[in-house]
Amino acid sequence: MKLLVVGYLLHDINDIEGTPVEALGSPAAFCSLTAKALGMETGMVSKVGRDFKYRGLLDGINCEGTSVQDKTPVCRNIYRNGRRTQEVYNAGAKIIHSDIEKFLD
Repeated sequence: MKLLVVGYLLHDINDIEGTPVEALGSPAAFCSLTAKALGMETGMVSKVGRDFKYRGLLDGINCEGTSVQDKTPVCRNIYRNGRRTQEVYNAGAKIIHSDIEKFLD
């Protein structure tokens, strides 16, 4: 069985009451990792920066469709007094049809 995941890989910063915790983020990352863990042949189309910290976590996922840009998008989730706000930095370049074409054979 095959699955192609299209979406952005992120650096998440979860700032909980002033204590930041960094982690891999994005639905695309979690979907790909789950599919791989279930034994599915998995590919990914994404945009990621040269500064991406979690390459090793994606071992076993075909990331040939992932192109490198200057910086990895960052999603900062700020949790204070029971509320969450979110900030996004380094928004990724658009993922377009030509990024996906090599997987459509």
